[in-house]
Amino acid sequence: MCKVVKAVGQLKHTSMYTPLTYAQHSSTKELVFITTIVNFPSIIKIRPWAMHVEGFLKALDLKPTSCGGRGITWLELYILYRASGNPKPIANPVNVGFAKPTLHQQMVAFKCTVRSIVKRTLDSGACEELFKPYAAHEQQFKGLAIEGVHAVVSFNVALSQHAQNYLATQLIKLSRRCSSNAIESFLSGEVGFKFTKLNIKGKAGWDDSICASNAVVSFKQDVHELTDLPLVLHSDTRVPWPSFYAQIAMPKMCQAMPSSSRPNLISGLNATNVA
Repeated sequence: MCKVVKAVGQLKHTSMYTPLTYAQHSSTKELVFITTIVNFPSIIKIRPWAMHVEGFLKALDLKPTSCGGRGITWLELYILYRASGNPKPIANPVNVGFAKPTLHQQMVAFKCTVRSIVKRTLDSGACEELFKPYAAHEQQFKGLAIEGVHAVVSFNVALSQHAQNYLATQLIKLSRRCSSNAIESFLSGEVGFKFTKLNIKGKAGWDDSICASNAVVSFKQDVHELTDLPLVLHSDTRVPWPSFYAQIAMPKMCQAMPSSSRPNLISGLNATNVA
């Protein structure tokens, strides 16, 4: 009898996988930029990664929460930013004896950079409203057996199925230690996970693993083109540099180059890229 009561109690604290919801591509829009952060050298000097954040924001297809649906969390946006081949806002120290920046520190730097770009480069009004906190307070990751209410913006984004699966996998890895087989079993609905809470104090190794796996997520519904021009994130790590970053960082060079000499574009996204 005691075993039965204990088993029932465990089931109450166990959750089966429920996919997170995202916007449909047909109901989304893009942000309206009236200038670029490159025109603010003081910001680039303080936050050299701001160009990458701006390129990331330009690639988003988003749907305001005023049109229905949930808002996306800052954590999901950060994972998408990193998985798209972008560098950490705060680089790892050159001296390996020093502590790496925590995920909490990276998130703070990422949010500050996004808000700085939104304030200076976006069309004022509706676009700025999208980055204000979403009023609804709910457990966004309950379907992933993760408790807690997390910071949310007032829009959601359209994602490919690969990107959705990748986000879910990374959130699970961030919340608990478990094998890849256990995660696959959870995502396939074979087993449930006990509820746990997120802790972003530390987690520098998890942040590093996003790039170490060379996972480049196509977060748009349509095919995302990638160039084979590398971006050095760490001393030994190279990942593809999305073409929209090349357009921001090297407009004069790209315009001066003949079409036959420009980097070859790789069409499509192989499923093996999303680990």
